[in-house]
Amino acid sequence: MTLEMTREAFTRAVEERAKRSSFTRALYDTLDEYQTAEREATATVVACSRGCSWCCHQMVCVFPGEMREITNHINKLAGPIRRSLRERARPILKKWVEWFKQRLSVAEEQLRNPILLAQAWVGKPCPMLQEDGSCGIYAARPLVCRTTTSDLRCDQIPYKDKGVHAQQMRLECEIWTNNLLMDHEYANGAVGATPMHHFFNQRPHKL
Repeated sequence: MTLEMTREAFTRAVEERAKRSSFTRALYDTLDEYQTAEREATATVVACSRGCSWCCHQMVCVFPGEMREITNHINKLAGPIRRSLRERARPILKKWVEWFKQRLSVAEEQLRNPILLAQAWVGKPCPMLQEDGSCGIYAARPLVCRTTTSDLRCDQIPYKDKGVHAQQMRLECEIWTNNLLMDHEYANGAVGATPMHHFFNQRPHKL
């Protein structure tokens, strides 16, 4: 089946799925479908693959609805897998708490600004990044991770020597998704995206 590649059609597909699941889950599933269709239609090649974790070494900020999906996903994991995930994440989260407390009194602006925060946290691993370079919550990974892709692996020249990741690609359906997510979250009281590290240190998301 050929999808109608318009924002209106995309929105209708999300709304239909949301009757059977959470809005966030419906948004992710629809995005997956449209990404595949748009990449095929535009002959877009994505170099990102399991183990390529360059972009996983920075601060990941998520909206409350996304964090609920992540927490629900973790809680449904088999006991041994869940414990392993938590054991790997806790040292990273502890460093975040220490860093956050130190900066709170001297650079509050940095803590409230996602761009400045990302700059300060670059090079540090996401708490969900596993030893083999895979994502421990891949099925529930947030939108920023689902839409961060490139046609060249970040560990290849010339990007590696420059210390930056490859130029990010952006599909039209990803723009629709981002706008729908923000509209939904702000309509439900969100004031912005929050570092995932921060959520993981607060109930009901605490690891």
